[in-house]
This record gives sequence, structure tokens and C-alpha cells, in this order.
Amino acid sequence: MLDFFLNDFYVCNDLLNTPVREIEFCVLDFETTGLYPYNGDRIVEAGIVRIQADKFLGNYETLINPCIPLSEEVTRINHITNDMVKNAPLMESKIDEIMAFITNSVIAGHNLSFDISFLNYQLQKMNRPKVNLWLVDTLKVSKELLPNLERYTLQQITSALKIRQRESHRALPDAKAAAKLLQVLMQKLPPGSTLQALQAYKIQ
Repeated sequence: MLDFFLNDFYVCNDLLNTPVREIEFCVLDFETTGLYPYNGDRIVEAGIVRIQADKFLGNYETLINPCIPLSEEVTRINHITNDMVKNAPLMESKIDEIMAFITNSVIAGHNLSFDISFLNYQLQKMNRPKVNLWLVDTLKVSKELLPNLERYTLQQITSALKIRQRESHRALPDAKAAAKLLQVLMQKLPPGSTLQALQAYKIQ
């Protein structure tokens, strides 16, 4: 089990009082077959970007075979086809890589509860414990630090901030865009701000 490699600092409450610029974040995004993992929807692509302050530390991406057909609507949104995933690895064979990549970090993402629900479903399905890391949702933080925007989709926020996004609704490009957004949001915080300023939370 990967718990052996987990640094207790990244799960303890003391992390909340740590300056955000000292913390490593893993910004993740999943493309899926739908909205509800407990109703049968599955991950088809994972993208993760690891950052600290203004530094990019690495990224991870993989297609996933969901073992169910992708609808035309899903393909229209993310441009992932059944042919693209039919020979892709199963999630069960990639979960250890994903968990190893995000270990010893704070997990971030845009509308993060969506992505975490899929990750926790997969972990439960494999009789693994749920994610026990601190979480930061750039959607919630954007609403606080950028109060004058009309809408708060990732695409509209990044457009308003002139953050370049290569393509949307693919996992790694969306994760990169959310990572750049998180960096901008951290820059808007007062000097020395801690993780609490990013409304970090855990799922009980």
C-alpha cells in the first residue's frame, strides 16, 4: 500500500498554517463518461500537474478504458472516441501510478468535488481508503478572489485572466489551465498567506 510513503505533514492540521508558496499542489482533472460514478459513469482520461508557487514540477496523463461505450455527446465534448480508449489501460492498472503522483501534495482542481468523487469511487471499488489529503477547489477560491466575473467555468475564468489554454475538455490541458489559475490566485493573496486562505478542506 502506498500509505507507507505518505508524509504525515501533508495530512496533518499543521499544514493549514503553512505558507502556500511552500506547498506542493497536484492539480488534477478527469474526463469521464458522465457525471455520476455511483450510477455507472467512469473515467476515460486523467491529467495531473504538480506545482509549487510559480514552478511546474511535472505532469501525468493517461487515457483509461472505461469498459463501457462512450456516447456521441461525450465524444462531442471532449473529442475522446471509443477507438481511442479501446486499447487503453484499465483504471485498476493505473490507480497506483495516480496515487503515487499525488502523494505528499495538496490536491487542487476546478469544481474538485466532481473529480474526487470519481477517484474515491475507484478507490472504494478496489477496497482502498479514500483520499486523505487536503483539497483546494479553484472554483470556490475564484469566487472569493475574483468576485466580479459573470460566470466561473474554467474556460471563462482563464479567458478573463488571459491564461492561454491549448484545448478544453481534455484532462491534461484542463489540469494545466487550472494549475495556472491556482498560481494566479495565490499571487492575489497577501504575502505570507497560508493554506487556510485557499479554503482548504478534507472529505470526512
